Amino acid sequence: MPLSIKADIVYPARLELQEIQPGVFVVYFVLPVIQGKVLKAAPVFPEFCSYLEDPKVTGNAYVKEMRWTLQCDQKELYGQSIGISGLLGSQINIILQVNTLEGREYSTTLNPAAAWFEIPYPPSGWDLITNGIYKGMRIPVSNYLFALLLFILILKKDIPAKKTILLLSTGIIAGHLLSYFELLRTPGWIFGLSALLLSLLLAVEKFAPEKWLFKERALILPLLVSTIFLGAQHSEPNTLSGFTSAETTLLMFWTLSGILLGVVLLFLLFRQGLALLSLVLNKELHDLRETYTLLGTLSLGLLIYHASLLWETPSLFPTIPLVLWTLTLMMVTGGLLIKRDQRNFRSYYLIIALFTGIILCYIGLQIPFVAEFTMAMSVLFLIIRYFPSDNSGWISTILMIVIGLGSGLFLAQYTDRYLSYPIARSVEFALILIYLAAVVVPLMSWVSQRQQINTSRISLTQILTVLAVIMVGAIAIHRAGFSLEDLHLQPQLQAPLLSLGLLVAAILFWPRRKKVHKDMGIEKQKPALSLLLLGLSLCCLPVKTGMNNPWFSTANMDQKQIQAVMQQVLSNTYTAFNIEDEEALYEALSSNVDEQLLDNMYLDSRRRLTMGLREGSEVTVEEVRVNLLGHAETPSGESGLSYPASWTVTARVKHLKHIHYRRNRYTGTIEMKTDNDTWKISKIILDSEDREVIPSATL
Repeated sequence: MPLSIKADIVYPARLELQEIQPGVFVVYFVLPVIQGKVLKAAPVFPEFCSYLEDPKVTGNAYVKEMRWTLQCDQKELYGQSIGISGLLGSQINIILQVNTLEGREYSTTLNPAAAWFEIPYPPSGWDLITNGIYKGMRIPVSNYLFALLLFILILKKDIPAKKTILLLSTGIIAGHLLSYFELLRTPGWIFGLSALLLSLLLAVEKFAPEKWLFKERALILPLLVSTIFLGAQHSEPNTLSGFTSAETTLLMFWTLSGILLGVVLLFLLFRQGLALLSLVLNKELHDLRETYTLLGTLSLGLLIYHASLLWETPSLFPTIPLVLWTLTLMMVTGGLLIKRDQRNFRSYYLIIALFTGIILCYIGLQIPFVAEFTMAMSVLFLIIRYFPSDNSGWISTILMIVIGLGSGLFLAQYTDRYLSYPIARSVEFALILIYLAAVVVPLMSWVSQRQQINTSRISLTQILTVLAVIMVGAIAIHRAGFSLEDLHLQPQLQAPLLSLGLLVAAILFWPRRKKVHKDMGIEKQKPALSLLLLGLSLCCLPVKTGMNNPWFSTANMDQKQIQAVMQQVLSNTYTAFNIEDEEALYEALSSNVDEQLLDNMYLDSRRRLTMGLREGSEVTVEEVRVNLLGHAETPSGESGLSYPASWTVTARVKHLKHIHYRRNRYTGTIEMKTDNDTWKISKIILDSEDREVIPSATL
């Protein structure tokens, strides 16, 4: 877990009014001290407000603080203005916050161009109803892509009317609630692409010789996910300015009611319009191929238009890790091997397990090598589907649940480490993958079936399986970080002993057909076990065991070997601060730092890594690099050698709403000593330190 650093957030200029009794407010006014001078600014209240006591002035060299009590009639305060005089000519912003006994909170920022704030009147019951219904109705009604999708659904009549309204309304409402509670964050283009892709496939399906893509049950999942994206792109703040919690709840209720009314209104409008056109043309529009040609062409054109945003600006595409794309490909491939009537039923096990894994991660469950374990289970799932047995049904179900849990854990760990709004991004990525799988599986299933009917060549499922295995191998090798370069320079080696053992077992258990079997007419056994062991050996490559390097020696090291040792010792020292448990942190430091330097190193390095951070920030050391290492100077002790050096420490700083990197550059002298072929830092003398803040997008 990353190291959590906490500090106070201070607004140097602010005006706060806290009601403590009906009509009685405690006023807190803070102004910054700039070059020993205080801005001559003062709060201005309505004429009917009176001071109950003189302001009490305190402060220090940086701020001036004033506190006093103010008498104002709360009812008369609504509609009145509160401001700051004396801001003209300055560049100071002042935070204004007013809290009442009713639970109303007003918050804004005053500046020289807008130095006044008018306190609004409380909303009436009728205002809550009209505003809520209006906001809710315009979510489905104002989106023409949703209208296009709904029109095609009504035209095709794949789902009964009541189910269509319920499904679409439920998706939009769920997305709106998830976004409201900051559990989902989606850009607007996601709904557009998902709805247009679905509209295109539904229009093209009319020209197929059979209903090959979406039956009623298969259409539920992509429709639900797509409408969740629609509801999530209309987010609101958790607390509305001037609204009590009860008023906020009522407003949300009427907003959700407005969403339902908007879907019903659009549905009735389109259905009655289609009925009217059928009477005028004396034809049923859902039977006309020209209608679907027009709708399909329109959907394709809009899809290309909206997708152009991504290839013009690729950075907008969500950074879903390649491991999850590979797992999705493997599950799609395995899903094609499941019987069609069981496919949708079992997919819900996977989805529920996926979100369960996300929840478990955020409540504290951490599993090492979760990506490798999940990929290994996916390989096992493919092997079982290719070589089915009597028990393969329930084993496949268990594996799908395990794969879903592992994928959710890995997704949550990834977003928590690298992205802002980690829970919201986890749900967003999960929904994207679920939507793609729900669309691709029926499409690939039909293509695979047609291919098997028309030809005896390699099937699409076999091609996808080979592709998935290649991706698993490539990812495992990349995550293992193999590098044979300068192998003799490393004091410690990390060897994939588990993978080597599985590889040897796969070779030993590979079925062989002896001459006696051939004479007896016994068929060669399928290599299911050996293939499974080979797949597991690939997935387990990143699982390595530490061992001493037999080619490394501390005697007569050249400059290149010394720099490699320095790189490893410094990297182990700084990355130890990523450990949350204090005892484990001290143990990791003690194996790389001399005992006499340990306490000072612990306090000084932590201070330098966390200097100037805000509350809730998380700091994780990402990289330590030795830039320059000079020749050994006169040793300060019998067993120590001092080296002039410069090194860089790059740390990731994660806030709730953004992530940036801090790069600390140091120059100084480092003294190291050896004890039984173990190098430790015995002294560090810093000559200079340079800190640089780097946006995450530049790395």
